[in-house]
Amino acid sequence: MAKIKYNSRKFLNKDSGISAIEVRAETLNYCAGIDASVYISDCHRSLCLDFGAYTKQDLNSRIKKLNQLIAELTKLQELFTTNYDAVLESFEVENNKLKKPKVVASEL
Repeated sequence: MAKIKYNSRKFLNKDSGISAIEVRAETLNYCAGIDASVYISDCHRSLCLDFGAYTKQDLNSRIKKLNQLIAELTKLQELFTTNYDAVLESFEVENNKLKKPKVVASEL
């Protein structure tokens, strides 16, 4: 059996804050299969997704799970990209609502 070992860690914020994705995958010495996990952290929240596979059925299931995650993330990316201007406009509308109108004193 081929030995597989993969580790990757990418920081998702450009300048500050703790936001990262880490992927770990490694074949096992003590049994057939592969341990694989995806860790995603953002500020004080974190998530671990397990992709360990120990049978052909497990492997097929994990590939399906990955495909579904990738498809949904791609849809969210397309939603943001397609509606970019509309979302920016909503920020401006909301910011204008928060601004207090200037009160002009009138002479009596």
